[in-house]
Amino acid sequence: MRLVPGENDVPEDKWQAFKSAPHGVCQKLLKTKQLRERTDLKSATPLIEKLSEVTDEMKAVAIVEQTKSVDLLKKWSNNDGRGRVQKAIMDRLTVLAVPTLQPEAQPNSGGQPNQQQKKH
Repeated sequence: MRLVPGENDVPEDKWQAFKSAPHGVCQKLLKTKQLRERTDLKSATPLIEKLSEVTDEMKAVAIVEQTKSVDLLKKWSNNDGRGRVQKAIMDRLTVLAVPTLQPEAQPNSGGQPNQQQKKH
């Protein structure tokens, strides 16, 4: 399971499986308060399934800017045609993107020893 900083929308069955997994990672994170379980659902912000239902475009953009779920942002992108909202979604996806690791260029890949490797 991959969790991002902030609030994560995890299906109950997957959360319970992770929480009770034999490796105990979840329990260790909960114990050290590096992870918190939301138990008071009344105080939680409800998940907005259709961002297009938020009629105030600037409010929709503000919601996008606070969202940490890549899957939810992609879903909204497919269902909301407003230009500013689309731009906000693309910007947010860029911010949240996990950088791909590029192999480091080899300073001397021709098989010849570089200056540090030469024996004197």
